[in-house]
Amino acid sequence: MPLAQPTEPTAEEWLAGVFEERAFPQRLLPTYTAAVAALFDRSAAKRLRVSGFTEAADALEPDQAVIDAAFGPE
Repeated sequence: MPLAQPTEPTAEEWLAGVFEERAFPQRLLPTYTAAVAALFDRSAAKRLRVSGFTEAADALEPDQAVIDAAFGPE
């Protein structure tokens, strides 16, 4: 029987770990993790648009509400 290969953490898991190490309140972890991942998705979507891949960029573009939930006005 082959041994299971160790898996790399997802971006969300890695970010959550970083926030936990820095003693972020548990209740904020899901919101901040999703928002930071969304910011990276937005950056990737912008690069795709510049390269002419509009349809792929549209599919990747995050919902602004996710970012606003973490970094917008409270």
